[in-house]
Amino acid sequence: MEQNHLQTELQNAFTQGNLWASLIGLISIFLLVGAVYALVLNLRRFLRHEAKSLPLGAVPVAWNLNLIFPVGLFAFVCANLLLLGFNLALPKTHAPLSFNVQALKALLQTLIILISLTFAIIYLLWRRYVGIWQLGLNTWRREYLSGGLWAYLSILPVLALVGALLGLFRKTLLPEQEIYNLLMGLTSMPISLLFLIIVGLVAPLLEEIIFRGFLFGTLRNSFGPRRSMVYSSLLFAALHQSLVAFLPIFFLAMVLSYLYEKTGSLWPSIILHMVNNTVATLFIILIRKAI
Repeated sequence: MEQNHLQTELQNAFTQGNLWASLIGLISIFLLVGAVYALVLNLRRFLRHEAKSLPLGAVPVAWNLNLIFPVGLFAFVCANLLLLGFNLALPKTHAPLSFNVQALKALLQTLIILISLTFAIIYLLWRRYVGIWQLGLNTWRREYLSGGLWAYLSILPVLALVGALLGLFRKTLLPEQEIYNLLMGLTSMPISLLFLIIVGLVAPLLEEIIFRGFLFGTLRNSFGPRRSMVYSSLLFAALHQSLVAFLPIFFLAMVLSYLYEKTGSLWPSIILHMVNNTVATLFIILIRKAI
């Protein structure tokens, strides 16, 4: 009798526990949906009322597709010269480099390529007497900060969901993104902080100038905004060389292009990109510390 009574109590407790868990789960879902809805409303309000710059289409860029080849060629020459100088400046040693040094070398080489592309774009546009404002770098306004933050919070649930789903295949079918492997292998805190600064702050600024300010603006003159968003975002995602991260990066690039299109300013996209990269990099560093 006592055993049956105990089993009955355990079953009741388990049933009540399931009911409470289900109730808490439903409440959490409603709160999440409500939070996303509120964030999207705030983002729409920013795009309609606070982002008072001219839409990108109101002032089309003063160059066309013909400029892409000279920019690419000029950047290729600059990048190779800088990489040659960088490799010559490294101390000569026959001993294998530590993982920290290899990771730092890979990061700086990528940074050199981004700097070369940005320099080529700005220099060739300057030669054509086009101001830097044509790349979306107009006067800073504090509304751009709030707009970028609202945009990040609005897309965060989508990025988290897609990342979680793709994470199921990460260890079995798809390789990791290179930056993830580099960060997870680092043991030096100073180099980790340098990664955080470059990946979280410097790279987003340069990439927005290249992919949204220049590439998207150039394609827009020939293909219109929608197709240009898709084309530039596909290229942006492909150049990150990661199958597992392709969809999240493509989605992020589409949002970045949309922000630029709607506001006519690159600053909200830069803020969103910086916040996304900084949070992701910090998350990986903290995971590495916890392991």
